[in-house]
Order: sequence, then structure tokens, then C-alpha cells
Amino acid sequence: MEFNIIPDDVWIEIFESVDDPAQLAVLVRTCRRFRDLASKPLLRELKWGKMESTERNIEAWQGVYKDMVTLPRKLTLSVAFDFTNARSHMQPLTPEMSLHDSIHLQIPSFTSLHELVLDSTAISPYTYSVLALVPTLRSLSLINCSYYGLPTAFKDYRNFLLNSDPQNPLNIQFADLPITHLSLHKVTIPQEHDYQAFHPLNLITASNLTSLSITWTGGLAVTYAPKKWLLPQLTQLDVVMPLLTRDLVDSLVSFSQNCPLGPSINLCIERHNLSDQQISAVQLPLKGVCSYTGPLPIASFAAPRQRSNPDSCSSSLKHLVMNEPLDLGGLLDGLEKLPNRLETLEIEVRKWDVELLFAIRHLFPHIRSLIIRYGKGTFPPDFFVTLGANILFDLPKLHTIKLLQDTSCIVTNRQLSNLHHFGGHVPVTFGFEEEEHEHEVSRLSPSLEEAELKDYLIGWNRYCKCLRNVQLNSRTRWERKFEGDRWVEVPSAD
Repeated sequence: MEFNIIPDDVWIEIFESVDDPAQLAVLVRTCRRFRDLASKPLLRELKWGKMESTERNIEAWQGVYKDMVTLPRKLTLSVAFDFTNARSHMQPLTPEMSLHDSIHLQIPSFTSLHELVLDSTAISPYTYSVLALVPTLRSLSLINCSYYGLPTAFKDYRNFLLNSDPQNPLNIQFADLPITHLSLHKVTIPQEHDYQAFHPLNLITASNLTSLSITWTGGLAVTYAPKKWLLPQLTQLDVVMPLLTRDLVDSLVSFSQNCPLGPSINLCIERHNLSDQQISAVQLPLKGVCSYTGPLPIASFAAPRQRSNPDSCSSSLKHLVMNEPLDLGGLLDGLEKLPNRLETLEIEVRKWDVELLFAIRHLFPHIRSLIIRYGKGTFPPDFFVTLGANILFDLPKLHTIKLLQDTSCIVTNRQLSNLHHFGGHVPVTFGFEEEEHEHEVSRLSPSLEEAELKDYLIGWNRYCKCLRNVQLNSRTRWERKFEGDRWVEVPSAD
């Protein structure tokens, strides 16, 4: 087929299916025809990171690209502005200030902008005013940003002071912002600034907000406490809690209770300073948690199920990832409190014991993905037979199983409070470790060669038809895409 016979519409369809901007940039340089056709998909996602290249790109949008302002759908701004040393917004404009003004002036010109990501850059009340000028904006992310009390463009600051009402210098209607999704993570707020009323947390009051991703810190909890805004449309809530404390737990529960639609919650607790006894006593009555990453003892989120009635647990939890290991006894106690509707489970145990697989088979018959990381231990000679006949046979929906040695699971180190209440401030180092002896290297028994695994996989096909991924070491894994396909050994990314 002659190259020129292929119509433009076909090439445009091909170019729009290319996800990598770098590949599109190569296509643009191929020939004049591709330059014209591939430029449009290339311009749909913009990334402004370095000051010099951002300045040149803005000049292009005001020049050769001025008729293409309808193309950008997503803009990621990560220019690292730093105005902390600026003594006054009225000082002579610096190149950094001028670029800041140019960026904020350019953003509203993108008439089809759907998503804006502000990452490691400066935000201010002036930024909010600019957002209000983008009616097509639906998704806003503030990540690792620094907040400044700038009410307007630097070049207009003098006029702003002369003409604004001292009693009410700004009038920003957060509720009128068009966003439906907000991500708010690790925004630095100075202790003292002139516009306390314009804390970024005000963005959650956007009236159409249905999805929120947030890092829940003490500062945000204090800001939210006197406001207690209702979020009437929120249906999805993703929360990262850097450190588990009683105050953060109480404030998060209060926050979720102000979401009348009962959002689906994804919760991640990154760390805590509690002993095993203290963490076991923590109650987290948070309704609607569907996905959880954190310590296992507090993962029930509701009345734990009764052994006599496995369906009695009211928890909505379906996905769980442990982020610190337990001994087998503590692990089994925690698993027994989880709902039997659990679909994905990633757990950590200090020493391998096949009893764990039997417990999971009994407790979670509908499980789809199982990942077990263990510190040490050895699979027995008949492990493949046991795994197939006694475990997989009763887990017909299982898609992925990974049993991986991870020496970090042998010892758990954390800073513990020696006080008896939640959130004490006197840390002591505490470690969990079994009796001192050589660490056993997890390996297959000599009679259990990995070469035999493929033969067992073929046999497992008969009663575990959903199984697609099997991994027993960190080097390789076995996979197949569809039922009936041959199993293929591929390098592992784990």
C-alpha cells in the first residue's frame, strides 16, 4: 500500500492510540505530514517542569499554537517556585515572579482543560481565582505544594492593595468551582500568613465534588474541626494517614460522618508507634472501608464476624494489604475477624507455615488474589500436591497466588510509646525477633524442583480455571492470559 494513499483520519486514529508522549515527539519529527497530524495528540497532555522550557512553551502557545488552545486536556505543573525570601509582593518583579504570572494567565486560555496537577509548586488564593476561570476543569491535584498568601498576580499586587476592600479583600466562592475530583497531599502551610480563610482544605467544599484523595494530618484535622463541612455528593474517599493517633482517628471518623452518601473508602495507615497490645485495643469505627493498607489488628472496621456465623461481619472490606509482619498466631487471630467476602489479600508472616494457606482457604472462599510474604521457612517436599489438592481446589475464583520470601518480614522495628494512652510522646526502640539462630533460607525441597511446577500448573487448570499468575520466587513467575492458554515463565518485577 502506498504511504500517501492512507487517509489522514486513519493516521490520526493511530496517533491517538499512542500513550507515550516521547513516541509522539519522534513521529512529529518524521515528516511534515506527521508533524501536522501527530501534533494534536501530543498537545493534549502538557508538562511544565523546568522554568526555561516552560517559558518557551508559553511563548509558543501565544504564537504558533494560539489556534490550538482547545487541544490540551491535562496539564501537570511542577515548576519549583520559591517565594519565601520575598520580603514583599510589591518588590520589583523577578523573572521567577513574571513566569508565575504568565503561567496563571495561560491556564484559563485552555478551553478544554479537564485535569490540572500541581506538583511541588506554589499555590495561593490567586491560584483559586484562576481555577474559577476554567469551567471545563473536573480533576484537581495538589501534591507537595507550598502555600503563599498571594491574592493576585505579582504585577497587579500594588493596584490590588489600592482598590480592594480591607475588610474583605478577596471573594472566592469555593463551592462554585467545577471540580468533581480533588487530590490533596502534603501541602505546606506557613504558620503565619495573611489569608487563613483560604486554606487549601476549602477546596473540598466544591459543590459537585464526588471523589476525594487526601493525606489526613493533624494540621488538616485542626482546620476541619471548627468547620465540619458537609460533602453531600462524595462517593469515593481515599485517605492516607502518615501516623496513627487517637486524634486523627476521631477526626477522620467525624469527617466521614459528614458525607451523607456513605462513600467507598480506601484507607492507608503508613505507620504507628504502638505495641502489639496497644494496637489490638484500637477501635476504628469507620464505615465503608473497601480497601485497607496498614496493621492487621485494626482492619475489621466493624463488629468482627462470629465463628458460628461467617457471614455476620458487617464490614465492606474487600482488599487488604498488611505493611508489617506478625507471628502466625497473631496473623490467624487477625484474619478470623475479617469478612469472608475478601477478594484480595497481601499479608506478611515472620516464618512460613502451610497452616496459613489452610486458614485462608477456609476463611476466604471467594478470594481472587493472594500474596504471602514470609521471612523464613522451607516448603515441604509434597508442597505442590498439598497446594493443588487441598488449597486451590477449594478456591475456584483465585486469579493470582504469590508466595515470596522477604527477609524484611523476620523483624519488625518501630518506635513505641511507653505511655499507656494513644499518642504518647516518649519513643523507645522495640524490635520483634525470634530466638537467635541462622536465618533459614527459603527454598524448595530437593524433591520439589521448580521445573516440575509447569506440570502441576497443567493439572491445576482442571479445577482452578481462573488462575492466571503463580509466583514462588522473586526471579520469575508463571502466567497465562486466558483459560486454555499454555503457561509461560516470565521474569518477575517483584
